[in-house]
Amino acid sequence: MHPVRTLRYPSPVNRAKLFYFLYYGATAALSPFLTLYYQSLGLSGTQIGLLAGLVPLTSMVSGTLWNAAADATRRYRAILLTATGGAWLATLLVSRAGGLAALLPTVLLMAAFSAPIGTLVDSSVANQTRKTGGDYGRVRLWGSVGWGMGALLAGPVIDRYGLIWAFVIHLTLLAGVFAVSLRVPLDHSVAEPGTSFFSRLRVLLAERAYLTLLVVALVFGMSLSMALSYLFLHMQNLGASETLMSVTLITATLSEVPFMFLSGRLIRRFGVRPIIAAALVLMAARTFAYAFMPAAGWAVAINLLHGPTYATLWAASVSESNRLAPPGLGATAQSALTSAMFGLGSALGSFSGGILYDRAGAPFMFQCAGWLLLATAGFWLVASRRPTADRRRRTADR
Repeated sequence: MHPVRTLRYPSPVNRAKLFYFLYYGATAALSPFLTLYYQSLGLSGTQIGLLAGLVPLTSMVSGTLWNAAADATRRYRAILLTATGGAWLATLLVSRAGGLAALLPTVLLMAAFSAPIGTLVDSSVANQTRKTGGDYGRVRLWGSVGWGMGALLAGPVIDRYGLIWAFVIHLTLLAGVFAVSLRVPLDHSVAEPGTSFFSRLRVLLAERAYLTLLVVALVFGMSLSMALSYLFLHMQNLGASETLMSVTLITATLSEVPFMFLSGRLIRRFGVRPIIAAALVLMAARTFAYAFMPAAGWAVAINLLHGPTYATLWAASVSESNRLAPPGLGATAQSALTSAMFGLGSALGSFSGGILYDRAGAPFMFQCAGWLLLATAGFWLVASRRPTADRRRRTADR
C-alpha cells in the first residue's frame, strides 16, 4: 500500500506572495483601462475626472473605516473576505452600467469594498517581516510581477475582443484573491493592555514624522494618479494602440521588481529620508518626460523610472509607517498612508488633472505635476531633517 499523502498548503510567506500576485494582476487588468471604458460610454474629460476623483475619496473614507474596525475588533479575516466578495459583485455591476448616472453609484460601491483589501495584508506582512527580520519588499514584489502579468494578458485580449474583457480578466483573478484570502496570514501587532483604540490613535496623529510622511504620500499620489488616469489618453492622442499601452505597463512593472527586491537593503544602507527625496525628484523627471515626449512609444522607456520612483518610495513609506504606528494600530496607520496616496491624493490628481487636460492638454498637466513634486522634495528634506522628540525617544529606547 502506498502511504496516504496529506494536502500541504503553501507556507504563510508564499500565501502572501500569491495574494499579491493575484490582487495586483486583477488591478492591472482593469484600472488602467477604466478611463478608456468611460470614454467609450460617451463621458467627457471633465466627467471622467469627476468620476476618477470621487473614487479615491470614497476609498479613503471607506478604507479608513474598514481598517479602523479591523484594529478595534481584530476580525481581520472576516473583514478581508467581506470586502473582497463585495468588490467582486460591485465590479460586475460596473461592467453592466451605461452612462454617468448608472456608473456613479456602482463605481463608488466598487471603490468602497476594494479599499481595505491590500492594506490589511500590507500591514500584516510589514509587521511580520519586521518581527522576523524579513524583507517586506521581497514579498511585495510578487504584486509587481502580478501587475505585469495582468497587463501582459489584458492588453492584447482587449485589443482583439474589446474593453469588456478587462472586466472578465479582473473578475476571474479577484475570485482567486477571495480563495487565497481564506488562508493568507494576517499577523498584526497587539495593543498594550489597558490602552484604547482612540488613545492609540491620538498618539499616532501627534507624531510629526508620520504627518510629514502623509503629506509626501498625498503629493506623490496626485502625480501617480495623473499618470495612471491620463497617460493612456495622452498616448491615444499620439496614435498608440492598446497593445502599446499594455507594453508601457509591463515596462513599469518589470522596473518595480528589482527595486522591490532591493528595497530593504537600500533602506538599511541609506535610510528612509534620502530614498524618499530621490524618489520624488525622479518622479518629477518622469512627469516632465511625459510632457515632452514626441511620440507615444517614448512612454515605454520613460516608464522604466517607475521602479526607482514608486517601488522605492512605497517600500520606504510602508516601513516607516509600520515603525511609527503604536502597537495594535498597524492597519489603521497603513490605511491612512494608503488613503493619503491612493485616496485623497488620487482624487485631487484625477480631478485637477481632468480640468487641466480639458483646458490645456496633457503636456501642461504633466509639467504642473513635475514642479509640485520638486517642491515637495524640498519640503520633505527640510521637514524630516530633525527628528521629533518622540522619534528621539524611540531611538534612545533601542
